[in-house]
Amino acid sequence: MFPLSSTMWLKIGAIAISLGFALGFAYWKGYSGEHEKFLKFKAEVAATGKAQEQLNAALVEKHELIFTSVKDEYEARIAALRNYYANRVQPNPSGGNLPTVSGATPRVDESAGNPVFVGQCAEVTQQLVSLQKWIRFIGQDNAK
Repeated sequence: MFPLSSTMWLKIGAIAISLGFALGFAYWKGYSGEHEKFLKFKAEVAATGKAQEQLNAALVEKHELIFTSVKDEYEARIAALRNYYANRVQPNPSGGNLPTVSGATPRVDESAGNPVFVGQCAEVTQQLVSLQKWIRFIGQDNAK
């Protein structure tokens, strides 16, 4: 259709090649700049992650220490409670599998007739006190 001379084809080819090189260089320059930014960001995230892992490890170690101290104190107190109430428990005189019904106390402030129940109540109370202590320690640690 349009007859073009060979010099014109050479000019068009040179322009196309130079345009391809220019676009390729711009793409490579943009990619390498963004890639450098990405590598820098990746290094920052890795450093921040490593620092956070160290903080978390220290926090876990501290919580384990708190847990162990509260647990040891709880077990010691439960053992003391069981020892205290074991000396008060009377054998079942009926000899059956069912517990006996204790009689009514003559006064309002007299101790209950079932020492096993009293011991169980003391254990549950100690569990609650130890749990509250643990929660207080963890709450104080997290508030810092």
